[in-house]
Parts: sequence; C-alpha cells; structure tokens
Amino acid sequence: MEDLPDEFVVDILSRLPVKTIIHCKCICKKWLDLISYSYFKNLHFSRSPPTLLIHHNSVRNDSDNQPGILTWVEVEDDPDHHHLHHDPLMNLNLNLSPIFQESSTLLVGSVDGMVYLRQDCKDKSFICNPITREYMILPPPRKQEFRPDTTIMTSCFGVGSITNKYKVIRICQLLTPAHLLEAEVYTIGTGGQWRSLSLGNVPYWLGGGYDGTFLGGGYDGTFLNGHAHWPIHFEDSPEKFMSSGFTFWVMKEYGIKESWHKELVISHRIGRNLGGLMIQLIDPIEHLRDGTILMVRGEKLYAYSCEGRTIADTDYGFDQCFTIMAYRPSFLNLRNFESERVYVL
Repeated sequence: MEDLPDEFVVDILSRLPVKTIIHCKCICKKWLDLISYSYFKNLHFSRSPPTLLIHHNSVRNDSDNQPGILTWVEVEDDPDHHHLHHDPLMNLNLNLSPIFQESSTLLVGSVDGMVYLRQDCKDKSFICNPITREYMILPPPRKQEFRPDTTIMTSCFGVGSITNKYKVIRICQLLTPAHLLEAEVYTIGTGGQWRSLSLGNVPYWLGGGYDGTFLGGGYDGTFLNGHAHWPIHFEDSPEKFMSSGFTFWVMKEYGIKESWHKELVISHRIGRNLGGLMIQLIDPIEHLRDGTILMVRGEKLYAYSCEGRTIADTDYGFDQCFTIMAYRPSFLNLRNFESERVYVL
C-alpha cells in the first residue's frame, strides 16, 4: 500500500472495524498521521456500523461505589439475520482510573462518538471517547448539589444545530417551590463556567417523576434533531401509564404536532410472559433492517419482530445492572477542544 495515494489509503482504512484501525495506528507513522486527520475521522464516522454502548454496573444508589465498565457491542445487521457481537478486548474499565473511584457513575448520552458520564453523589461529570480512551473533567456546576430527598436531577448531552458547539444541560426540579425547574448549560471547549437558566414552574415532573414517596434521578434526556427531549409525568394522571400494552408513536414531520402517528401497538397478549414489561416504561434502542426493534427495560434487552409480531429476551449475557444506548464509534480527538484538560485512561 506504500505506492497508493493517501486518499486511497484513507478510504480503505475508514472501512475497517474499529479494533483493526486501532492496530493500524501502530503499523507506521504515515498511517498514524492519516488516521489523525479530520477528513479520516469524518469519513469513518459516516460509515460506522450500528453499535450498542453498554455501561455495566450502572446503578442509582450510593451503596455501590464502582464506576463500572463501558463495553461496545457490534450489531451484525444483515438482511437475512442479525447478531450481537462483543469482543472482550473492546472494553473501557473505569474502575481502573482513580478519577472515577469511590462513586457510582451514570451513562447519560452520546453524541458523535463522545459520551457524557456523571456522578451525582460527587456532583462531577465527564466527557469521554471510549475509542481513543480520552476523557475530560467538566467544572463543577454553580447551583446547589443534588439532594435526592428534595430534587429531581436530570441531564442531556447534545450539539447546537447553529453553533456546532457541544453542550451539557443539567436540570434540577425542586420540590419547593413545587415543580420549579432550574437549569445550567456548559459548552464544551470554552474552559469556562456553567450558564444558569431559570425555567419557572411547570405542571409536571420531568424525566420520570415523583410518585409521592420518591424523588431522585429521573430518566435523562435524549438528544434528537438538534433538540433535547425528556419524558414527563403529570401528577394527577398516573393511571395513564398502567395499560395492558404499549404503543410506539412516530412524529412523521419533526416539530409538527399534528404529524404524530401511531406506528406500532404491542398488546399484553404478545408480552404476557415478560412479567412487568407491559406496565413499565421501556426504551427503544435500535431499529434493524428487517424491522426488528431492540428495546431495553430493567436488566433485559428485548427484540420485537414486527413481521412475526413476537417479542423475546435476547439472552445477551448481562451479569449485573447496566445502562444501554445506541452508539456510533468515532476517532474524534478530545484534544481538539483546546481549552479543556484531557486525560487518557
């Protein structure tokens, strides 16, 4: 390949699996330089296959002080079959870093190959690229610390559609005054402080809700189409969530309220052997080529076949609590954010 033009070499390398590309960086300085170019990173990212990022041992209490392990699982999504493939070498063990020690760590969201992690009990948060093994520590928020007895705390990680700046949004919902939302926003790469916003009182609980006995970390936000989204819970209508099945709604034209369409209904009869699945919130993760929908609830990953109208446990070997989300690996270098201090695991 020494006689090939650089653009040909970049095109070939960008089509290889992530693990192979990592090995290619060690072959010669020329390949290391080519893989470091922004053009290569963007080309590879555009061709990244479906991947799941799994955070093992992600629990929402202070009794487990292990930050956990990040694992990415390739989804072999061929027209006639699909399979989850995990290479044990493609893990990032946060337990080995003293920075993440002595606190459970939560996986919040992912954008362009970067992931946002936070530790509620220490009020610390991080941006990490599991592929390059780089991470940065964000400055502490300016507002009060998270208090599980009086506060719902939820976050989202995204990128501005106009500025192309990566941002973390942190929202606290206070019990007193009732339903008051206070937010802070941090822009990655500024090296500055969190910007405070007051969102006022709202008639709902954000990100999971308050049932009269429990506050604490609700569901974190999801970034989609340039906007952050959260599930909400209206205090006066809990019965709406206790149905005999669940429904997938799709907004055909984003931002147009009237374009909501009932795409799929999974009845209690189909999921009758899955215990409490039918009466609790589930998270759709990935939509495969044959129409199969991967979804997670609790400590189980399920696959729903739209063609066969069946739902089943994937039997993927989770041996502890976990968080899972769709993920696209990237070779984006966190050192591009010059105002931030970057570390390597």
